[in-house]
Formats: sequence, C-alpha cells, structure tokens
Amino acid sequence: MSILFLLKGFSGGLVFAVTTVAATVWCLQLGVGRGLAHAWLAAAAIAFGQFLWSALAAATVQMLALEAPMYIAQVRLFSAFVFAYIAVKMMRAAPLDKLPPLAEPALRPVRLAVVTLAVALSMPMRFFGYVGVFLAAGTAVPNFGTDRVWLLAAGAAAGAAAWYGFVGVIAVGLRARVSPTFWGGLMRRQTRLGVFICCGLALIDLLPLWLHALER
Repeated sequence: MSILFLLKGFSGGLVFAVTTVAATVWCLQLGVGRGLAHAWLAAAAIAFGQFLWSALAAATVQMLALEAPMYIAQVRLFSAFVFAYIAVKMMRAAPLDKLPPLAEPALRPVRLAVVTLAVALSMPMRFFGYVGVFLAAGTAVPNFGTDRVWLLAAGAAAGAAAWYGFVGVIAVGLRARVSPTFWGGLMRRQTRLGVFICCGLALIDLLPLWLHALER
C-alpha cells in the first residue's frame, strides 16, 4: 500500500513536469548551453520545489480525508477549474519557433539552484493541481497517515526529477546534432500534450461529481 502511494506521487510529479513547458525550456537551455551538470542541478531544484508543493497538497488531502470529507466534492470541482485554466493558458501561450539562447549571465551553481527553486515555488497553481491529482488518484482514504503524505511528496519529487533529468540528457546528447528549430517543434508538441493531460485531469476530477449527480 505504501508503494502504491509512492507510485501515485511519482505519476503526479511526472504529469506536472510534462505540463510545465517553461521549466522544460529552462533545463534544455542549460543542457545545450552549459552542460549536463547545470541541467541536473536545475532539475534537482525544481524537484525540491515540487516536493514542497506536493507535501502541502498531500497534507491538505489528509486533512480533508480525516476532518472534512464533506468538502472533497467542492475541492475537486475547484481543482478541475484549475486544470482547465492551466490548459487555456498553455493554448494561449506564444509558440516557440526555436529554443531561445540563455539571456542570463553564467550563474554560479548555488545561485542557479536558488533562482530555479524560487521560480518553482512561485507557481501556487501547482498546489491546487496536486490536490486534484491526489484526490483523483483515490488517496483520500480514512486511514491516511502522515507517512503517506511524505510518500506522495517524495514520489512527486522523483517524478519531476526523472522528467527534467531526462530532458537534460536529451539536450546534451542532441545539442551538436540538431538545429534550434528542432527544440521549438519539441516544445510545441509538449504544449499540446500538456493541454491534453490537463483536460483529461479536469474530466477525471469532474467524473465522480457527474456520476453522483446522475444517481440523485
């Protein structure tokens, strides 16, 4: 059962990593311009940010499961709107024709990690998204212990680290073989995939509410 919560957290972290195009672009830029070490450092900083957001979200789900289960439906509805908002925002974002070069001067490793973490923590919508993902994954159970909060958060961090670490490897491996427009096409595909995932998550959160309404 504990492994199941870890896997659910991993899936949530991976899903949000795939839908966060800006962070993927950042890791690609670092991989292409600075090398694998910088890309992986940024990936670790982003993953730590996701750990904090997902831990807060998991604690919120725990509170709902133990203290206020009557409000789970309203929270799921709000989370569905959050997913829809993220999908619309991604659709309206200007498409990238190519991977933009790094505009910042070379950052020392510590400063790079701090700046990346600060940006990762400046996305409060991820909190509501994680709440929606964890509720959709069926984690709001009566025996929701504190250990499962940390398992969900650790899984989410691992999922984010896996995606952004993979992005760094791809960037370094292909930087001498492809043109900047290749990365732009890759980002456009990721945007479409992210819109599809967010719409799917919104529907998953709404489905129990629709089924409950039909039964009444």
